[in-house]
Amino acid sequence: MELSIKNVTKTYGKKQALSNFSLDLKAGVYGLLGPNGAGKSTLIGTITGLVKPDSGTVTYTDKNGGRLHNKLGYLPQYQSYYKNYSAPEFLRYMLALKNYKPENPSKYISDLLELVNLGDVGKKHIGAFSGGMKQRLGIAQALIGEPSVLIFDEPTAGLDPKERVRFRNIISSLGSDRIVILATHIVSDIEYIANDIILLNGGVMVDFGTQREITEKINGKVWEFVCDSHEVLEIMNRLRVSNVVSMGEKCKIRAVCDEKPDENAENVTPDLEDVCLYSFGEL
Repeated sequence: MELSIKNVTKTYGKKQALSNFSLDLKAGVYGLLGPNGAGKSTLIGTITGLVKPDSGTVTYTDKNGGRLHNKLGYLPQYQSYYKNYSAPEFLRYMLALKNYKPENPSKYISDLLELVNLGDVGKKHIGAFSGGMKQRLGIAQALIGEPSVLIFDEPTAGLDPKERVRFRNIISSLGSDRIVILATHIVSDIEYIANDIILLNGGVMVDFGTQREITEKINGKVWEFVCDSHEVLEIMNRLRVSNVVSMGEKCKIRAVCDEKPDENAENVTPDLEDVCLYSFGEL
């Protein structure tokens, strides 16, 4: 299978949300990272068909010649629900909308709810669900139909730490034979499960590659040093600081910059947050 995005451009008024974006994706988990306004939502919209690009194409091919809209599972950032539906009723409704007919619908729905840790909600109305429960139900609906392409937009919003770990484990298991795109601002979600990282800023792909490949590009640009506590604000205004650790009257600073920021600074191994700070100027 392959998802091919070729020369996609989209403009809203005078703002270019995507500029000649091209990328070919095969089975695996892809992390999509970028600051607010980077073009992530527009890119997701063009893939799902919710946004029509000004130019360019999005095509999906597999050995069976399947069409993308029949192979796509999508969790939007803000999922809407009928508040008086129960979780099983909602999923049965989504089965009908997607025209998916499992051999045993009741068991299929039950298995989906168990997978996202909602097996015990019974007939409880969705209107009484917590934000995390609604998010997990959204993940379940995205999995209906055994989709070959899965797109999750800020999927861990509202999930507690235990639920986030569970979600990451689910996604890791799905990525072996599907294309999974995970758009989020939570870098740790991507660090744990993504095979490749897409860095997007200003509608342009800044970088694409494995975590190792893109972090190696800023080797020698990540520093740690100790300063007096009263110097922290001045340093934060002057440098791209990714972390500050208080040590009483001293603080340990982690910063990303091209040149040595302090005579006592030492190079440290970069991580994905450092890459984002270096590429976008923010986390």
